[in-house]
Amino acid sequence: MKAALIVDFHGSSGGDFVNIIIIKALVAKGFHVDIYTSTEEKLIEAYSSFEENIPRKTRIIGIKTILPNPYSIYFILKKIRNLNDYDVVILNDDVPKNLNNIKSMIYIHFPHAARVKYNVLVERKYTDSGIGWIKWQLHRRLFPHYFHVDGSFQSDRIFLTNSTLTEFWTKKLWPNAQIKILYPPVQAKKIIKKTNKSVNPKKNQIVYVGRIMPDKGIEDIIMAISYISNAKVKLLGPVDNHNYLKKLKRLIKKYNLERKVELKGKLPRDKLLDVLIESKVIVHPAPLEPFGIAVVEGMAAGCIPIVKRGFNGPWVDILKRREKNGYAYSDIDELTVKILQAMNNNLDTTKVQTCAMQFDEEHFINTFTRFLESLEFSTA
Repeated sequence: MKAALIVDFHGSSGGDFVNIIIIKALVAKGFHVDIYTSTEEKLIEAYSSFEENIPRKTRIIGIKTILPNPYSIYFILKKIRNLNDYDVVILNDDVPKNLNNIKSMIYIHFPHAARVKYNVLVERKYTDSGIGWIKWQLHRRLFPHYFHVDGSFQSDRIFLTNSTLTEFWTKKLWPNAQIKILYPPVQAKKIIKKTNKSVNPKKNQIVYVGRIMPDKGIEDIIMAISYISNAKVKLLGPVDNHNYLKKLKRLIKKYNLERKVELKGKLPRDKLLDVLIESKVIVHPAPLEPFGIAVVEGMAAGCIPIVKRGFNGPWVDILKRREKNGYAYSDIDELTVKILQAMNNNLDTTKVQTCAMQFDEEHFINTFTRFLESLEFSTA
């Protein structure tokens, strides 16, 4: 059997790991996998970052495109002459109009189509500046020419969504489609093993992992730590909005927190895991996060998670709307109280790690395989 995976990689993102595990699951099921991508170098980087080996039954086919993702996927599809030779085609997030009636699975982190059609989860870099707004309007007009933003689909196409929030918006787009929730895979078992080998006690340290951008609400953490005397904060992640970074630095300076708050930027994965393992608390303040892989990784590393209460992945899908294996907050005062509670080890971190295990890659592979089998492939 043959499968085609048509995706772009970013190097070390959670989405990259999802695609790595999808490839592993396909190969384990007996598929020969062709990986079509416009970012071949980032694919290699992703495998290295997550310490995974590219399986033997795979072939990497680099196809350069002029336009960036998501448009690159449309043009890659256009260049594949033998698409009908594949038993299944797998993509991320959206349905290109030239996919036609090919048997396919779409793993959705969050659909661009929902952003375009309903103006939801639009990053503030597109709404807070004139140039950004022009780019967004151009994208909104261009996207429907290349991708479906509504319509119905045949029964041999399955949409796998990463969370309840993503499922909601996908169903709003395509109410008659086959839509299932499949939480993204996390290296939970591997992180727990690495954590349990550590002999150093955890520090009174709070960590944030994610992109540095206004949509993430990072100022909540800075404001809360200004009321706490015996803790430090490390903010980890690539800078997506330099104006927002300047705002955070001004806030740190205003409250004299230069010795308490460190902006570490994007770290190599092994260094990132070291910071998680040495920290007591991970705070994820984004109010509209589709899932929140970093939260689960922090839990696997023995961090108590504190998330923003609301219709988002960390609260609904990870903590299940309960403060049993973590905490939630609605405002700065509540966040401050919850940080102090977490610092005092009010929760059993072993149970927190057990909670993280339900998102381990092994569970993803088993569930993905069941959905794959539902497409009824011929083995002739």
